[in-house]
Amino acid sequence: MNQGSATIKKNYSRENFIIDQVCDKIEELLFSLDISDFTRHKKLISMACPIHGGDNVSALNIYPDGDEVRGHWMCRTQNCQERYGRDLIGFIRGVLSTQNNREYKWQDARSWLIKLLGYDSIKDIDISCVKDSMSRNRITIGMRRLLPEQRRYKKLYERKEIKRKLVFPCQYYLNRGYSSEVLEKYDVGHSHKLRRVIVPFYDDQHKYCIGWTMRSIYEKHGCGFYHDTLDCCPSTSIEKKNCAKWLTDLMYEGTPVLYNHWFAQDYIKQSKIAIIVEGPGDVWRLEEAGIHNSVAVLGTYLDDQHVNILASCGVLSVILLLDNDKAGRIAKKNISKQLCKIYNIYCPKYSGEDIGENNNFDEIKGLIKEIE
Repeated sequence: MNQGSATIKKNYSRENFIIDQVCDKIEELLFSLDISDFTRHKKLISMACPIHGGDNVSALNIYPDGDEVRGHWMCRTQNCQERYGRDLIGFIRGVLSTQNNREYKWQDARSWLIKLLGYDSIKDIDISCVKDSMSRNRITIGMRRLLPEQRRYKKLYERKEIKRKLVFPCQYYLNRGYSSEVLEKYDVGHSHKLRRVIVPFYDDQHKYCIGWTMRSIYEKHGCGFYHDTLDCCPSTSIEKKNCAKWLTDLMYEGTPVLYNHWFAQDYIKQSKIAIIVEGPGDVWRLEEAGIHNSVAVLGTYLDDQHVNILASCGVLSVILLLDNDKAGRIAKKNISKQLCKIYNIYCPKYSGEDIGENNNFDEIKGLIKEIE
C-alpha cells in the first residue's frame, strides 16, 4: 500500500495532465467505455451508474470542470467512488471492473487511459507540457469563478439565423402527437444534414440562441445506439457519439439553462408559481393545455443557479411534474428536500409515464387548478 502511494505521489502531476486532457473530450471517453446514455449539464454529466448497474438516470455525476480538481465523480445511491477512488481514473477502474467481471487495479485503469490518449507509457509525457498545462488550468479555474454576468458566450446566434437552418414543421414530433403550433412557437425543427431534431435554447429576451439539444430521429438499434437500420453499427468513439440519442451543446458551459424561462418568466412572476418538469416535451404539452409557467431542468437535477433563477421571478410555490419512473420519483424527493425550506412544494399525481405523453388536457388543468 505504501509503495503504491509513493508511486502515485511521484507521478501526480502527469496524472493530473492526462485527466485534464480527457476532461476536455469527456464524451469520447464515455463512448470508449460503451456508455452512451448520459446527459450533459452545465457543470456535470449525469447517468445511471454503470458500475453497480442502477437505473436512476441522475444517480452518477461526473464533474469535468470541477472547482480545484477536474474529473471527480460521485455515485449518489451506492457511493461507488468510495470503493474505486474519487478521481476520473477511479471511475474508469470501476467501469472496467464491472464490464470485464474482474477487479482492475488503479494502475490498470491508468494504463488504459494513457493508451486511449495515444501514449505508450506515462513516462512518455513531456514534463514541460505538464507544467504548462497546470499553469493554464489555474487560469481556467479563475475564469470559472467569474460571476455569470461577467461571462461571455463563445458565439451567439440570433433566432432568425436558427430558423433559417432548420426545416419546419418537425415531422418527428408531429408523429408523437404534438401540434404544429407549439412546435413552431418553440422553433423545433429538423436538420437533414445532422439527421436530428433540433430544440434551441434562448436567452431571457428570446433573441439569441444560447444552445440546443438534438434528438436522433431514429429509435434504439440492437447495438444500443440510435441510427438508421440501413447504416452500419458505430464502432469508433466519434461514430458512437454521433449515434447517441441526445446531444446537447451550450454556447457557454457555465450558463444556467431553464428551458422555456424566456416565455415562462412573466407568467411565473404573475402567478408566483413555477412548474418544474424534466424535458422540453413536457413544457410543450403543458403549453397545449394552456399552462404557460413551466420550465424544464433538462434532466432530473436542479442546481443552485436554477434556484437563483426561480428566486429572481419571485416564486412562492413550486409544482413538481417529473416523470413517473424510478428516476423521476427519486428526483421529486431530492428536489423537494432541496426546496422545501424556501417554497411550498406540490407533487401532484398524474396518469402516464411523463406529462409530455399525457394528452388529457382536462386532467392536466385539474392538477394545476387544485393547487392554485
